[in-house]
Amino acid sequence: MTSNENNKDLINSFNAIPLGRGLEDYLKLCAWNEDLNGETSVYLIKDKKNKIVAYFSLKCGLLYKPKGYAEVDQEDKDLITNIFDALKNGKKNFAEDFYESYKVVYGKDRATMLYNKAKEQFFDKKESSSDKTLAVEKSYSAIELSHFCKNINYKWEESIPVGMGFFWELITPMILKITKSIGSKYVYLFAADNTIINNEKNKVRKLLRYYSVNLKFKDLEELTVIQPDYDRGCYPLFQAIDSLKENHKRIWSEFVN
Repeated sequence: MTSNENNKDLINSFNAIPLGRGLEDYLKLCAWNEDLNGETSVYLIKDKKNKIVAYFSLKCGLLYKPKGYAEVDQEDKDLITNIFDALKNGKKNFAEDFYESYKVVYGKDRATMLYNKAKEQFFDKKESSSDKTLAVEKSYSAIELSHFCKNINYKWEESIPVGMGFFWELITPMILKITKSIGSKYVYLFAADNTIINNEKNKVRKLLRYYSVNLKFKDLEELTVIQPDYDRGCYPLFQAIDSLKENHKRIWSEFVN
């Protein structure tokens, strides 16, 4: 975006739908500086008359698989915290007392699981080089499609949906090119979906369905992502780069059928 100084004035003509006001504000208020300082790469999609059709941005990201501790229920987390705090404060006897009492109340298997997870968490923290370190089972390099929005002022006359066309024929090749230079296993995004549509069986969120059917994104499953306050209330979706390659090959035949 910042490769052309004229774009600074051009973005003032961009408007998003009411539910996408945050994306519009980002483009007009933050995108220029973030693109200029290298924090986010912002791209304007323009027609031959230099009118903005849509915009998107890409940045480096990270997905990870949490350790088993993150998979237990809230009650177990609270019990683990009791043992962890005792170990952290140097009160090993208290930790063992918790363990013995939990065996009576919850049974040996559950008590042992709680005790082991608390010790695992404690030693992960103790052995880390910084208290800012988050111990995870495994981390995965990823690319975040951090913004993707069309200009509602632009009259799109093609039969192919504007977002679908640009994603598969412009954004996808760019992502695949990037992954040839920098390793990345996934691409992900945060869907700002507050719109619900009805079908015969249940309520389906419109944007999530669009990303699933047309762009082939899916739920994170066992993976976790760091979600900034900016994306609060949005739904994280991801796609493996290998799947992106295969979907790119067959998407249009599927669309026609």
